[in-house]
Amino acid sequence: MGNKTKWLISRKDLEFNLKSFTHENNILFITGLVGSGKSTLARDLGNKYNAVVIIQDFLAWSDCYNSDECLFFVDLFQRKYPETKEYFRNIAWRKDILTKNLKDEYRRKFDKMVVDYALENKNKNFIYEGSDLFCKSDIHLFMNKPLIIKRTSAIKSFIRNFKRGNKDNKTFKKKIDYLKRMKWEFKRFYVEDLPKLNHFIINIIKKDN
Repeated sequence: MGNKTKWLISRKDLEFNLKSFTHENNILFITGLVGSGKSTLARDLGNKYNAVVIIQDFLAWSDCYNSDECLFFVDLFQRKYPETKEYFRNIAWRKDILTKNLKDEYRRKFDKMVVDYALENKNKNFIYEGSDLFCKSDIHLFMNKPLIIKRTSAIKSFIRNFKRGNKDNKTFKKKIDYLKRMKWEFKRFYVEDLPKLNHFIINIIKKDN
């Protein structure tokens, strides 16, 4: 109970095997709720450790990123799975073109590709962050690896997510439309995902012990 992420109270991040990062292990995972501060932490640690920062959202939101890292890993993924070129072109990851099971399958393939690439390039450090890591990825991926779990409260994470997504909406209509969409996001990313995050925390602690 003492390790769970709460609705109202933010708690200290959980850290596992962090001392092994850059030594035995050259990839660090960061996960937590949407809006919990994963990207900010990843950037800060990326600068500290001179690490390549990879975002799990590169898969679904590649059209919104223009970083060299995004272009490289999306290209690597498309070369490994040529059939996905059409999915990227049609932004299929965010539509109903693909089934949920197929989307989750490709997420896990993307995860494995990132980890395999890191293991093949031991001369570099990597940080891989994403909110789907705790609920859709293979938990064995994290065993004995450096891992940080953000325990920012669900409400604080939601407010951050709302401000981040609403900052460019200038008209009243756009703000209302965004509020309607946030009802879905609140249910999906917080009501549904908070128990999944806490289940993940319990399992990680069990396996770590």
